[in-house]
Amino acid sequence: MPTSIDLKRLDRQAVLVRSSVDTHNPPTGVRGWIHVVDTGDATGEPKVEIVIEFPDMYNVPAHERIIRLREDQLEQLLASERAGWFELTLDGPLDDAVPGPRTNLEAR
Repeated sequence: MPTSIDLKRLDRQAVLVRSSVDTHNPPTGVRGWIHVVDTGDATGEPKVEIVIEFPDMYNVPAHERIIRLREDQLEQLLASERAGWFELTLDGPLDDAVPGPRTNLEAR
C-alpha cells in the first residue's frame, strides 16, 4: 500500500473512467479527476475519490458523481499511470443517476 505522501501527490490528477458494462463499440469513457481527502482518523491514511461531472442533458440536470475508491480500485488506478494520466474501470455504469432505457410499456 502506498504511503500518505504518495497518495497526496495524486490530488487533482486527471483520470479516464470507463465502465465494465459499457456496450458501445468503441468503448466510451469520461474524464474525471482524483480527489485525495484527509480523513483525520487515527490511521492518518487519506481516502482517494474520483470526481466525475456530468453536464445538463435533456431530462437529467447537471450533477457530479463522487466515487470513494476501495483498496483494489486504488491499486488498479496506481498501476494504470502513464505519464501522469490514470485510468479506472468501474464495475457498474458510469452515471448511476441516468434512468435506464424506456420499454414500450413505459411509453404508453
